[in-house]
Amino acid sequence: MRCFLAVCLLLMGCADEGANSKQVDPVLDEQAPVVVIAPTLKVDPALEESLLRIAVLEDLLAQKDALLFSREMELLRFQGTLAGIKGAPDSDLAIQARGVTVDGNTAGGNTAEGDKGTEPAKPAPDHAQVRAEEMRATLQGLLEADGVHNYQILTLGRLEDGHAGPVVVRLVDARGRPAGLMAAERLRLEASRAGYTVTILLEEGYEEHGGVSLPFDGAAGVATRGRKPRGGVRRVTLPGVNPAPWIEALPELFGAEAQGGPPDDGLWDLIAVRQEFNRLLAADPSVGRWRLAGLGGLVAGVLRDVQLVELDGAGRPLRRLFADALSLEKGVDGGLRIELTDGVQMVGGARTPFLEGRFRLILPRAEPKAWEAAGLPGLVPRPTLLARDRGPDKNAPAGN
Repeated sequence: MRCFLAVCLLLMGCADEGANSKQVDPVLDEQAPVVVIAPTLKVDPALEESLLRIAVLEDLLAQKDALLFSREMELLRFQGTLAGIKGAPDSDLAIQARGVTVDGNTAGGNTAEGDKGTEPAKPAPDHAQVRAEEMRATLQGLLEADGVHNYQILTLGRLEDGHAGPVVVRLVDARGRPAGLMAAERLRLEASRAGYTVTILLEEGYEEHGGVSLPFDGAAGVATRGRKPRGGVRRVTLPGVNPAPWIEALPELFGAEAQGGPPDDGLWDLIAVRQEFNRLLAADPSVGRWRLAGLGGLVAGVLRDVQLVELDGAGRPLRRLFADALSLEKGVDGGLRIELTDGVQMVGGARTPFLEGRFRLILPRAEPKAWEAAGLPGLVPRPTLLARDRGPDKNAPAGN
């Protein structure tokens, strides 16, 4: 106990001494500088070096982005200048000078004596080029209306038979900044009414990012004098897009089949075809349970405007295939092949376009002779068992 009291008295004395030490002369206190000693933090040298490197790299990346953006804008301004210049068909650019030169001669040759000092006659407007510019503005408007903001059509060249070109498309990132470009000789459009998609086809071209050009898929890329390596086809599929406004506004860029409704030659009984198709599909469950749920027409043995559904064990839909065309073919080593073109597959609410515009379903255990005996289109030259009755009620599309 005595030891404990001694320790307490000692501590109280130290506290009094500390309090007394804090009482200083007010005059001296005003003149004396106040020094605050901040606690020092120990930083790992490796961490400090890493943070410094990150800051340096972020600064370099910002400089590169700014440089790339300025170069892309300069390129776009240059391309905008070239948009009105008509080039020769065998080169990327062939500038044709117009007007009077400094020596009084026209660009194409010497003027007559009586024509000196007069303005040259204006060339007649190129209606194909004027229409192509109208289509370019319309195409850009359709893209914006359907929520597609990462493609900007800069030039569309001239309107030709079923296509327009040459074409230059600017690629835009999510922030609205130029991210590259695509250039092609021709631009076409495809529509899938069943799949609710529009596909932009760019032929014989290349894609460029950061000054590096690569030909489109499917081409090794051939470079000629004054031209970058180009070739192949690039398909840009826009899912969930109603093709009707596109076909109405740009009919010249679509095929003749896209401009009409589901075609039908009137020779086949669509309901009977669908029933026989489903019966034979159910007999071969090796690739799952499939069912032809919709059939819009039949032309030359090809089923048009179809809907094919895959079912689970309880009969509930797993996925749906919407396509403009379906054809049946015999397998090389037996079996049967079902090929759908120009469509999408839908799982839940997500639509995915067919890869390269095609979807193949192989039935390895199917008996081609049984399908032929049923008289299904594509396997027989003309309708026999499934020929259409000319009654008025037999012309409606088969589907549910």
